[in-house]
Amino acid sequence: MINADGTPGATATTVAFGLTGNQLPTVSGSEIPKETKISLGVTISVGATDRDRLADLLAVALIEPGELWFMLTSNGWQPWSGQLADLRGYGSVGLQATVNTNLVAQTQLPPADYSVFCGYRLTSGQLVYSPNPLRFTVR
Repeated sequence: MINADGTPGATATTVAFGLTGNQLPTVSGSEIPKETKISLGVTISVGATDRDRLADLLAVALIEPGELWFMLTSNGWQPWSGQLADLRGYGSVGLQATVNTNLVAQTQLPPADYSVFCGYRLTSGQLVYSPNPLRFTVR
């Protein structure tokens, strides 16, 4: 995990993605046919120092070509400027040892290259996220 300023995070938090196409497991880097219904979930294993703290859950996706950024909010996926001040979360939680969330459920996505990042923002403003996105291509 890294902090918003790019420095290594002090937390032992990790992020694991689960991607399925037509309900079959799919791995990062996969090429997925455009007619496939995709589901995407994330499991955040929260480091001990952040447990029981209030945080906003965050998910952003880079869609290329075009370098379009989207963020997951309580109203679904919305365009994002890429500016941290504009970043909204999709839910607030008291962090437990494990946080499981579905980001996309049985949805056909338009053809593009996708990179998805997840993490959380503590009430102190500290941003904790995985530097390694889930990457996949829809063709």
